[in-house]
Amino acid sequence: MRNVSRIALLCKAFDKKTRPLADGTRCNRVVFLYLQPKNISYPNEDDVSVDILLEHASNAISKLSDFSALDLVIRKCTFASERPTFSISIKQDGIKDITTFSDTPIVLTAYEHCSEEGVEEESVKESGQERTLQGKLVAQGYVDVLQFFTKKRCNSSIDVFLYPLDPSDYSRTYKVTLDVYSLMPLIKDIQFSNIIYISFKSLFNVEEHLLDNCDNLVAEFSWQSKVPNAKNTEYKKEFICKYTVFTKTIVGDQNMYYTWESLKNSNFKKDQSMGIASALTLSLHRLFDNILRTEDVDFDFDSIDMNKDYALVCNSIHRFILTDRMHVALEEALVHDKYKIIIEMINETQPKNRKILLQGFIDPSIFLYPEVTNCSFAVAMKPPPPPVTTRTAAAKTSKTRNVVREQEKQEIVPEVQEKTTFALIKICLKTPITEPADDLPDVYNVSAMKREIFKNCWLKKPCKPLCSRSLEKRCAYSYKSFDDTVLELIKFIIAHNICSIHDDKHFYCEQVRNMTDRILTLISCDFNVRQPTNTNMEFTNLMTKIFHELSERSYRLIERVTRYNIEPISITQINITRLLYEVENDEMNQYLTEKLEQTWGNNDMFLFYKFIYNLELKNYDAAEEYLKNPIYDENLELIIDICELYLNYIRNTLDASVEGDIEETLLVGLRHFCEIMHPKFPIGWMLLYCVHKRHNYRPGMDYARWHYENRIKLPFIEIDNLPTSRWEIFNDFEPTLRTEKAKYFWKAITYLLKLGLYIFAQWLYEDIAEQLPTIERYILDASFKLATNQVEDFDIVETLQVDSPMNAADLLAFVDLVNGNIEYVRSPNNLSWVHNYASIFNVGNLQDISPFHLGILRYACYMLRQKEFETAIYAFDFADDIPEIIACIGKAKAFYHLGRLREAEQQLAISTTYNIYYPSVWANLALINLRLGKNYEALQCWKYARLDPDINISEDILEELDKIDPKNIFLHASP
Repeated sequence: MRNVSRIALLCKAFDKKTRPLADGTRCNRVVFLYLQPKNISYPNEDDVSVDILLEHASNAISKLSDFSALDLVIRKCTFASERPTFSISIKQDGIKDITTFSDTPIVLTAYEHCSEEGVEEESVKESGQERTLQGKLVAQGYVDVLQFFTKKRCNSSIDVFLYPLDPSDYSRTYKVTLDVYSLMPLIKDIQFSNIIYISFKSLFNVEEHLLDNCDNLVAEFSWQSKVPNAKNTEYKKEFICKYTVFTKTIVGDQNMYYTWESLKNSNFKKDQSMGIASALTLSLHRLFDNILRTEDVDFDFDSIDMNKDYALVCNSIHRFILTDRMHVALEEALVHDKYKIIIEMINETQPKNRKILLQGFIDPSIFLYPEVTNCSFAVAMKPPPPPVTTRTAAAKTSKTRNVVREQEKQEIVPEVQEKTTFALIKICLKTPITEPADDLPDVYNVSAMKREIFKNCWLKKPCKPLCSRSLEKRCAYSYKSFDDTVLELIKFIIAHNICSIHDDKHFYCEQVRNMTDRILTLISCDFNVRQPTNTNMEFTNLMTKIFHELSERSYRLIERVTRYNIEPISITQINITRLLYEVENDEMNQYLTEKLEQTWGNNDMFLFYKFIYNLELKNYDAAEEYLKNPIYDENLELIIDICELYLNYIRNTLDASVEGDIEETLLVGLRHFCEIMHPKFPIGWMLLYCVHKRHNYRPGMDYARWHYENRIKLPFIEIDNLPTSRWEIFNDFEPTLRTEKAKYFWKAITYLLKLGLYIFAQWLYEDIAEQLPTIERYILDASFKLATNQVEDFDIVETLQVDSPMNAADLLAFVDLVNGNIEYVRSPNNLSWVHNYASIFNVGNLQDISPFHLGILRYACYMLRQKEFETAIYAFDFADDIPEIIACIGKAKAFYHLGRLREAEQQLAISTTYNIYYPSVWANLALINLRLGKNYEALQCWKYARLDPDINISEDILEELDKIDPKNIFLHASP
């Protein structure tokens, strides 16, 4: 069964048409591989006899000797005179032998027993091997025969170490030197194109009864069809391999290496010995890094205490060789998406009453993504569902592939159990399965097969020779390192308010050494190239030039840092202008915007704010102009790069002349963004996941999910003091999210919305929308339709059922708000939007008014235009925390027309206290003072209003001034 299991991985799960030829269809000649011990090093103990046994699980080993002994033992006492040679028969190009030796080395086992006299010695000669096995097993090692499967006759000398079974008894390590040779090559026509390693690390969060009864626990791996049989009751399975000898171990105390599963033996716990250890190791401090998790399952790796929690540790591997035909067959099987890997935990003590304790699934489709060769899986394990009856199966005959995939996910809901039982599995391919089935020596750029090719697989890429970096690139990199060092130094000085080198002398000394290293590389790659030196004087002059050039460069860097600062009061003014734009107060908006341009027009941060606002307003031409400017802030570079991706995508969608698949072009840019430019930025990977999902490309989905899930702990790069975005102005709604994925996605969605990347944000939202209650989904659907200008065909719903009474009032108000926002844009002349905004006032017990500012202000401004002044005042007061300058000016206008001049004056006076000069406020104060008979105060206010004579006064104010008879205005001189 063991041999069949090796072939199963490669062939059995595939269509018969794609299977490699069976052994019987080839004329395989037998080749003998000879192993001749040349030397044995061992602890020097005269009273101990040592016998070393050679054995292989499948292929017979023969001993060539002039003596009559038929055993497979190297005896210490007779080694010098006997010099035995062993042979093992291997069929040339035999698939079965290749598969066998790929996973089962030849084992060398050392037995020790005390030397005895007389009858005992004779009995040793008579019983030979049987007597030797009665000794004490002390050490073990192995010969990996796969390294000798080459297309040339092998002739090698190798050292085999036999390590003690008790790791503490390190003095009992043996060393056997073997000459290994053959008269013919072991392979002739077959081509090795790939190697697959499958390792089972450990089982975590296991229930106590299973932890304490793990002696006969076995994990079986099988291919399972994704489509049930004709009766829809069973899924076809083909065995791959199994893992045994699980031990209850504290997570942090496990071994640091993988053992050969074929060499493990439950009769004696030798899994702690280096004698069966492979060349592959694991890192405990990175045990849960770069894990592809079962989708939609919260594993909560952080809850596992490495020093206290127990796990069922296995840490063993299977290795499989793929020929070129097997490589192609496996690729085809994965492309057709017919199979998944099922892992079943069973107890072997009851073979007749086979019961599956736990099961989980791996979808290997990620290996179809280009260049993916190495992936660790966290597989959720749970008891299997109850068997499906015939009657139940008949009702499910119409199952689609999507439903089958849902079964694959096992419908695991994170809230069902506090801790998810899971297994860590690692699968590694030597070369990508999507690459051509080339010969491994050619792939790894070696003229002859190297043994290391078979020994490890964790390295991601073949060791092909790398091109040396050009001098120009090295110089550019050196200048960037210098700039980064200066900028880090500036940030540290500012953050810690360092005014003198004596404030932090240790840091200063460290930076001098650091800066010296940076300058030396610049001298070698640039300055000394431009100005070669031969004498001390020439070098002194060169250093003077270096000082001047780098000092000037550092000064420019300091200036650049200051250009990215902007005062908080200006951020407030920007927020006010954006709100004024949405309520169509064009006069005040235009004035404040012009003032901001005059003050901050050359500030890099202000220009960045304008760039983001142009994206929000869909002024794409203006946004593209900004991209022509150089960017020096590292955080802004990342944001601008993703904005440029968005701009390119929008430009292609709007350009009718663009041919080809637009999203395919986006995909190319997005892959470059994620893999090359900003691999640590999780939002890029989330976008890549959504683009792949839109086209149902499962390998790409798993690949992108693999990356963003392992970056959840990385913080997003935030921009300090970013002005209020249009999304926040229109609808700052926070949905109710229950799963960790949804919460993480919403964090990314909010980030993209602040940048005006609405379509990207909508793709992420569509992935979690199904988790939302109906009313919340309606609110966000409407908001995204508005943000992406898709309101024409949106169906307004006035009444929706509220599932939770906790925030029912807020939800109803949000429905009124989004309905009003859509009607305001879609049908501004139809007053239905007024009705929707007015409905917000009728909703009682609102927890927070701020999300509804836009609807309330639009309603208040409309009431002013309709001369419903009392209603307008009520609306301004209702929105009690809007920018007060806006509310004061609006209420002052209403009070003025109601004849309540004192209250109007008070509101205008308050509006002058916010460090925002607005001429119309002072002109209104002048008008009110004139009407109150305070002519001198009116004159002073008018002077303030006319500080800049080029600024026009509002027509409304001029009309009101025309109503006042100048003959009745008297200015009395003070006595």
